[in-house]
Amino acid sequence: MRVNTRKRSSPTEGFSLLEVMAMSVLLAAFLVGFYYGSMRMSSSMLVQQDRNEALLQSRRIGEGWRAGVTVSGITKGYYLNGVAYTASMATTQSSASTLKKLALTLSWNEPDPDSSGNNPAPRNMHIKDVYLKY
Repeated sequence: MRVNTRKRSSPTEGFSLLEVMAMSVLLAAFLVGFYYGSMRMSSSMLVQQDRNEALLQSRRIGEGWRAGVTVSGITKGYYLNGVAYTASMATTQSSASTLKKLALTLSWNEPDPDSSGNNPAPRNMHIKDVYLKY
């Protein structure tokens, strides 16, 4: 009977160069993907915040108009996060009744999440809303 006298490989011998290089490539690919995903998520969160701010500002102006506040002087301003907006509005009154209508449009620029680079191209956005009162 023959006895195998060769030393078995033990876990303390380390990894081969091929294994180290493969893991380095996989780690690098993961880190690059994580970086770009984080940047895109950050940009989309800013876009969502701008849209929420536009809805809130539209509601503030519309509810103020319903309460009797003169809103014709509100033409531009800043959201809470510092993004500049412009407001355009038109009021009409129905001739058959006392119904009044306020058509409100808020416009702003937001970063385009699909553009690349440190300074993404702005995208023109707007939101339209209608308020009624008797």
